[in-house]
Amino acid sequence: MFGFSLPKLLLLIGLLLVVWYGFKLIERRTSRREEIEKAAEAAVRRNVEKRRSKERASSVETTECATCGSFVPRESPTACERRDCPHPAA
Repeated sequence: MFGFSLPKLLLLIGLLLVVWYGFKLIERRTSRREEIEKAAEAAVRRNVEKRRSKERASSVETTECATCGSFVPRESPTACERRDCPHPAA
């Protein structure tokens, strides 16, 4: 009744192989999914960094005018409409 026979051993080996390869397949799928998620996160990070660098490049440092109180570009300040403006006319 509980003896080992060739058909029982072959069936046991077959079941073990099915389970083994099933787990391998599941592991492969999850590792691929993780790789895809990591690649997507890296792409998002690259896009964010590109956008930030563009924003930094387009921003201008300003200083407050001592006379009128308005903010003018630090690199090339332009004169306001007041006569006593310390900045040169553009």
